Amino acid sequence: MIALGPIFSSLKKNSLGALLIALQIAITLAILANSLHIIEARVNTLAEPTGLIEDNLFSFDLQTAVPLEAQPAEREADLSKLRALPGVSSAYATNALPLGWSGWSMGLRLSKESDSREASSAIYFADQHTIATLGTSLLSGRNFSAQDLTNRGPQDLSWPSSIIVTESLATRLFDTQDAVGKSVYIGDVDSPSASPSTIVGVIKDVRSPWRGWNDGWLSQVLLAPQNLLGSGRFMVRTQAGQMAAAMGAVQETMLSVNPERVVTEPKSFAQTRASFYRNDTAMVAMLVAVIAALALVTAFGIFGMVSFWVTQRRKQIGTRRALGATKTDILLHFMAENFLIVSIGILLGWALAIGLNIWLSRSFEMERLGFGWIMIGSLGVYLVGQLATLYPAREAASVAPVVATRGA
Repeated sequence: MIALGPIFSSLKKNSLGALLIALQIAITLAILANSLHIIEARVNTLAEPTGLIEDNLFSFDLQTAVPLEAQPAEREADLSKLRALPGVSSAYATNALPLGWSGWSMGLRLSKESDSREASSAIYFADQHTIATLGTSLLSGRNFSAQDLTNRGPQDLSWPSSIIVTESLATRLFDTQDAVGKSVYIGDVDSPSASPSTIVGVIKDVRSPWRGWNDGWLSQVLLAPQNLLGSGRFMVRTQAGQMAAAMGAVQETMLSVNPERVVTEPKSFAQTRASFYRNDTAMVAMLVAVIAALALVTAFGIFGMVSFWVTQRRKQIGTRRALGATKTDILLHFMAENFLIVSIGILLGWALAIGLNIWLSRSFEMERLGFGWIMIGSLGVYLVGQLATLYPAREAASVAPVVATRGA
């Protein structure tokens, strides 16, 4: 049985050291719990679905300098060559892609009335091959046809008469009503040339190109059947196992249509995703490193303190052994002593962790810290504390009773 009297007596004599270790543990727990909370949020972000079938999907950019009137024919030739590549199952030209960072966004209104329902939306230029290339599917309505597709010059402000929207955008505009067949105004509804576009289809949600400032409408996306002239971004889907070969042939194929162009290096969607979430991945790695460093510093602090106390108390330990204390009694004494110090530090750490999280929530709009992470952090600190104490406690237990008869 653990004797509490000697433990409290020892802590009273070494109160400053014990207090410093308790404060270190409190700071460690506060940082640990909040770091785990942030890591959880970042890991959830990394796992956010895009709505695409991401395997066997890649993209590349192309810039051309041919006159505007020649670009529709060039675009048609590009897509014909691209779709004819061995292993390519579908491809289309667009302005942006999910997780691509850059793109277009527009406001939508149900009517020209100022009080009509409105929504914000990312705009993806598309054609009849877009749905198959992205790997999403129609929920209602129809796909685009070749007759829906029009050309859009850099200064063109017109919008197509037929559009497709994601399920999230349809719900935002029409609640539970079927959106197919309904009309919306895109962009400046007050323009004399503004005319409504009819929703011909609703697809499963796909992600917008951005994050952060528009988290409320991450999947509010509109597909517009237009060829954006002047430059192009191409999305390509290949058959399984054929992507590397298709990516290797893209630049030569595109330059065979017109060698006086710039064709960027193709990028798989896995690379696009990794680039988009680079900061989140780095944050997770940094916080894991911080947690590991804190655990080591705390462990070394406890190890050093207990080792010092063992050295100071060798004669006292020998006296207890001479009076009948077993090795197990001595071992449990130091383990219990550390457990008590860690417990005090954890109680302080709870308050500090909650206070730190309140500050982070107000400063960076973070979610509030769950009690679960505080408990997990507490268990982790207890484990580190006991492991760090084990070796010097065993050294204390090995002190022989004869030490009590030696001089100081």
